[in-house]
Amino acid sequence: MAFMRALLARHPRAAEKIGLGVRAIRVDANSVWGGSPMLTIVRTDGTTTDFSYMKCICTPSARGRLQAACRRAVVEDVLAFKREYFRCHADEANRVLCPLSGKRLGWTEVHVDHAPPWAFRRIVDAFVERHDMQPSAVAILGAADGQVEPRLADRELADQFRCFHASVAHLRVVAVTENLRASRQ
Repeated sequence: MAFMRALLARHPRAAEKIGLGVRAIRVDANSVWGGSPMLTIVRTDGTTTDFSYMKCICTPSARGRLQAACRRAVVEDVLAFKREYFRCHADEANRVLCPLSGKRLGWTEVHVDHAPPWAFRRIVDAFVERHDMQPSAVAILGAADGQVEPRLADRELADQFRCFHASVAHLRVVAVTENLRASRQ
């Protein structure tokens, strides 16, 4: 617990996250991203909030915050794709075949990936270029308690990104391990 408290102290919004104090830090299922693990703080007053260990390690750049906000703009579309994919392709044990590993996997064992050549980062870069934006000039609402990622402040811009994403993204369901391996390359 001492390590996790020290890590939390490095969060850019540590005071807000800690509140009146920390009773516990636990791993919960992330309801936004289909049950994947997330860290949750249980405060001494009984309230809870999530926190990102990555924000404790390195402060996101304007470009990183924009990418996270864009990812949040399409989260419902991505989850709808995953639900439909499972509805159409799951076997009787509710498992689907990963095209990269060749393994049959369940809901929590897979991610929705953006297949080449349109990786998510490339989609965001193309959108930024198309709209001649400076990432630091885009208004982004910080993630509040209970929100996993920041959001684009301009709802119209978020809708434009959703449309652009839908027009170029080639989504596929792949093993979590394969998706994470590809993101490190």
